[in-house]
Order: sequence, then structure tokens, then C-alpha cells
Amino acid sequence: MTAPPSTASRTNSTWHRWRCTCCSATSKPSGSSRAHLPATGPPITARHCAPTPTPTTAVGGGHGTLLATILAAHPRVRGHLIDLEPTATEAVGTFVAHRVRDRVRVSAQSFFDPLPAGAQAYLLCDILHDWDDEHAHRILARCVEALGPGGRVLVVEPVGGRRANTEFDLAMLVIFAGRERRVEEFRALAAAHGLVLDAVVDLTDQRCLLEFRAADT
Repeated sequence: MTAPPSTASRTNSTWHRWRCTCCSATSKPSGSSRAHLPATGPPITARHCAPTPTPTTAVGGGHGTLLATILAAHPRVRGHLIDLEPTATEAVGTFVAHRVRDRVRVSAQSFFDPLPAGAQAYLLCDILHDWDDEHAHRILARCVEALGPGGRVLVVEPVGGRRANTEFDLAMLVIFAGRERRVEEFRALAAAHGLVLDAVVDLTDQRCLLEFRAADT
């Protein structure tokens, strides 16, 4: 299989600047992504992001728009954004603008490295489809090893046969060696890490929310 493109090529991809008509996304590899949904936010509710001492962690959370929208909608929820520099630093301005800076922590790191442990939810928005199965497994493994009791892994991205078209799928394969996976492919990918797919929710005409929990909870 062709190796995934370099950091520079993914960061500067014209395709990634255009392709997400619903979410204004620019993807950044090696443990980072700048994807986010519209300012209205997805139906990620307090059921997913409970007001507990543990935060909702946006893995590869980019400029923080999605996490900031969640925090603004749920004043008792806390957040933690993880991304590479300089994106992590730039995300601070997003949280200040949304007036949620006091409830969010920002860490500069790769999602291929160990993640901060014990979060209520680990949110992956437009992350897994950038990567082949080998790398997707590595990302999910990091989420699972960090997952707190009763926690969830939330995946937001196009789903093959449901909220993705052939053009998107082909582009992900050719440019990034990734793909738009179908529900059963997500289910199998997650099952290897002891995750069970609890729900699939249509967010927009191009994105779904897939909610996973540990099989023993």
C-alpha cells in the first residue's frame, strides 16, 4: 500500500480545504486534524459529555470550534483539546472568543502518543478517515487505553453508504491512503479494541456521529 503523504502535503492539501462543505476543515497529519462542524454544533449532548470532574477530550481537535461549541451549549461540561503546534496554541483564541477558556485545557501533542487518561469522552472529528486501518487502530488504541470508567469514544465523519459519496472515498484513498468506512467496518475496527457501537446518528448531509463504549460497561 502506498504510504500516507507527508505532513506538509496533508497540511497544504487543496482538497482538504475544499472537501468539507459542511465543516470548513483542513486536515493535518502525524497526530493532528483541524476539522470542525458548523457553529450550530452536532447533537452531542450531556449524555455524551456529562458534567463530571473528567473532561470531554477532543483528540486532534484542531482550532477548537467543535469543542468550544459543545462547551458553550453545556456550561457544566469541561474540555481538553489535543493537537500539534501551532494549532494547539491557535485553539486558545477560539476558546477565548467563545468565553469557555476557563473550562478547557489545551495540550500540544500527537494522538499517536499516550493520551491524557480518564476522560468522559474522546472525540475524533474527521480523524480516522485520514488513515489506513493500521494507523486507525493505533489511534483507537490510544483512546481506549486512556478511557475512563463508563467513558465513550465519539467518532464524527462521513460514513460510507450513508453520509459519504464515491468522490470523497476515492479522494481519501488516493491522497491519504484512508477511506470513508461503512458502519460495519467501523464496528469491526472498534471491536478489535473492545469497543461496542451503541448508536449512529446523522448530523448533516455529510457527517454521522458514531458512539462507542467499552464492551465491559
